[in-house]
Amino acid sequence: MYTNAFLFTVFLLVTSAGDASVISVQTCDVCDLYDVSATTADTVARISENIDLIRNEIGQLKSKECATNIQPVCTTRQGLVSNTGDDDPSQVTCLEDEVMTGCSSLLQGGGHDSRDGEKIVFSVQGRATCVAYNGVGGAGVRAFARCCTWPDMTCYYPKSEKSERQDDAIAETVCDHWFNRRPTIPTGCMAYTPWTCIDGARPVGDQSEETTSPITRNACQAINGYCGAGVYSYAACCSAPDLECGVKYSTKSGVDIGDIAEVWCDEGWTLTGCNSYTAWVGNHGAYIEDDTCKAVNGNGGGTWAVATCCRGQHH
Repeated sequence: MYTNAFLFTVFLLVTSAGDASVISVQTCDVCDLYDVSATTADTVARISENIDLIRNEIGQLKSKECATNIQPVCTTRQGLVSNTGDDDPSQVTCLEDEVMTGCSSLLQGGGHDSRDGEKIVFSVQGRATCVAYNGVGGAGVRAFARCCTWPDMTCYYPKSEKSERQDDAIAETVCDHWFNRRPTIPTGCMAYTPWTCIDGARPVGDQSEETTSPITRNACQAINGYCGAGVYSYAACCSAPDLECGVKYSTKSGVDIGDIAEVWCDEGWTLTGCNSYTAWVGNHGAYIEDDTCKAVNGNGGGTWAVATCCRGQHH
């Protein structure tokens, strides 16, 4: 037995991500803290176990801090221009460490209402793929995918039922699933039809120009054109820590073919999806360039660029 108290101090150097921290574990009056019948080796072993627990807790805290501080980075990836036959596709995927938050398409010139739109589907390899389809008389389309590295983000891509056939008929897709105990939110919207004639796609929300507004009903819409036979809505429904998304409209483009409308997200928000919308059909689609959402007018009365802007735990 030990009859005298003693002072035992252990220093542990913990190195993580280039930072060094010194942990000092000091035991005073060991006879009061530990079984006095224990050997010195047993006492050291127990102190070492406590040090290991502290070291693990510090590592977990540093990991959480690093994950919180990772900034999402989004990139636009584009497919090859499709052939010019009806329904000819252009497609593009994201890199393996990226998640697809949006998909859009652009007609490569000419062909009034000759774009069938776009959607996100899964390839035979199980990878999310943005596919755009050329319409009858189209000169080819190009698919554009928005690909993001976003901490702890998970997405799925539902579709609606077909809309009615009348002008301005709406198909709506709602993000109603939960991942990791968090709701999913639309980060990108798409419109597709086998019969051309699309007015566009958009998140549901206030259509005020150059103002970021909340997405309502957690939904995306696709709008049928006057010459269409019905349209389908697709959505990228994603979840991430503290994720919130809004919709922002540009001012309307000019009415000449090829006129462009542009909109970008406010500071602190990230552009995750881009759409074109017009009340008069005749838009050639949308794409993202330099973090700016651009919509191209066709033969109609002008078009709006519609941006989906999101932010999360990083802001």
